Amino acid sequence: MPELPDVEIFKRYVARTSLNKRVESVTVRNAKILGKVSTKALGATVKGRRFRAVRRHGKYLFINLDNSKWLTMHFGMSGSLHYFKSVDEAPEFDRLIFTFSDGYHLGYYSVRLLGRVDLVDNATQFIMSKNLGEDALDPKLTSKTFEELLSSAKGTVKSFLMDQTVIGGIGNIYSDEILFQARLHPKRKVSGLDRNTMDRIYGKMRGVLMKAIECGADSDRLPRSYLIPHRQKGDHCPRCGGPITQIKIGGRSSYICTQCQGMHE
Repeated sequence: MPELPDVEIFKRYVARTSLNKRVESVTVRNAKILGKVSTKALGATVKGRRFRAVRRHGKYLFINLDNSKWLTMHFGMSGSLHYFKSVDEAPEFDRLIFTFSDGYHLGYYSVRLLGRVDLVDNATQFIMSKNLGEDALDPKLTSKTFEELLSSAKGTVKSFLMDQTVIGGIGNIYSDEILFQARLHPKRKVSGLDRNTMDRIYGKMRGVLMKAIECGADSDRLPRSYLIPHRQKGDHCPRCGGPITQIKIGGRSSYICTQCQGMHE
């Protein structure tokens, strides 16, 4: 599933390719990808407008139109964006295509139709309506604020990192990486964590997410010292050489090194 680094790359992609271009037409290939907005309303609102600005919050992407409306995009399990010239280049699973007046296109791709595209009046109000927590890389999420959130939380440290109402942007894959770098077992309870451990989690969270963005959210470009390039059963820990183990937490698969990530580290 696209997480914060992926959506940040999408944001930069839109900024690089599609800003200030006038939308000539909107083609909805599968209306299941739409949220509350209808195909007709989406086309009527977006056609003839320009993409004025783009922002991200957690796993959500927002594109501001020059009529002050906002497109919202969530990418589900496998969503992405594609910018292309010829319609013959459009991927098979492009569900929504914006055609610009210069002949180029921006396509929203989704194989399993689990993402959503919608239209809202105000991005900030949308974020509040979804009860999303602070973005994991927002400067307002300081180490002190992070400690306060952890101190008032319950459950496991992995569930804390993945709770979008607390911190926006971290999913299954990057929570595993953060905890691997912090040498913490994902089932470790947040209650009783000392300040040094909280600071370590915070630092690794920021460092891992920024490194992933620097690498284009491409697992093949991440340092080999990261868990993600070894995220499969039977592989070995890049730190100690021990086996990578797959465990289940809340129905989700997590990958850990039990030698590096003890329950009481």
